[in-house]
Amino acid sequence: MIDRIKRQAKYRRQTLITTHSEAMLSNSIDASAILLVIPTDDGSQIRGATDEEVAMLETGLSPAEVLLPKARPQGLEKLGLFQ
Repeated sequence: MIDRIKRQAKYRRQTLITTHSEAMLSNSIDASAILLVIPTDDGSQIRGATDEEVAMLETGLSPAEVLLPKARPQGLEKLGLFQ
């Protein structure tokens, strides 16, 4: 779908996709194409992968294994208590 939209676009545009999907992040993705959105007390911070994280990805670990745990908000497991 995204490829079709990009082909039909009159002007070249960037495509930004955000996800917490472990399935999407389990594939091999170039570390330079990943921006990590980290929740903070004041909102969110956006950063690229650190040298250490890039090294871990280069050993064969997936972005889901290396980066996804760092983007998980603190206390997320408590949300189920409010049902």
